[in-house]
Amino acid sequence: MMNTWAPVTFLIMKGANVFEIASGVGPGKASETSDYFNVAYEQPLRGHLHPDLYASITAVALPAEGDTVSRGILFYDQDGASVFGAFMTGEGGDAEIAKFDAVVELITARAPVCQ
Repeated sequence: MMNTWAPVTFLIMKGANVFEIASGVGPGKASETSDYFNVAYEQPLRGHLHPDLYASITAVALPAEGDTVSRGILFYDQDGASVFGAFMTGEGGDAEIAKFDAVVELITARAPVCQ
């Protein structure tokens, strides 16, 4: 679903370091031979995710400069540390906001891990 978004800024967190990569979201599929989710080699950011190691996924819409809103999806590990996130660039207007809202609906429709 996120692969329909306009290019985003990925934030990859490792310790106290944050790396930013501008890229489209490539399509992906679960591996047939491992626990990885493989992101196709169609965009600058590609690779292999290990989704069973993510404890939570959070959608955020945060006030930004001026009247803008920064919208993104953040993935956290079992220790509560953010592993990576994908933030919309703000381009695309209402059509991109609707795509973000669809992902938010998907996330909120899932049962929470902790109650």
